[in-house]
Amino acid sequence: MQPPRLPRRELLATALGLLLGGCGDAGPPQPGADDTVRRGDTLARLAGQADGDPAAWPRILAANADRFADPDAIFPGQVLRIPR
Repeated sequence: MQPPRLPRRELLATALGLLLGGCGDAGPPQPGADDTVRRGDTLARLAGQADGDPAAWPRILAANADRFADPDAIFPGQVLRIPR
């Protein structure tokens, strides 16, 4: 399965994120900020790191509804909003 096609703006943001350190360990995602998906990340893992509740992953899905619809379709380098 191929990753979804990204709008040009999102593609550029993803490329910049990778070039400016998105591949390294940037620490846990911060609520209210964007985070770059790293290898092995899941929405539940991101939710758990952001606010301690892995079951809150649907909030991340809802905050990124314009970017993807399938929670299993995230990929390394993708930039996601982490809601408060």
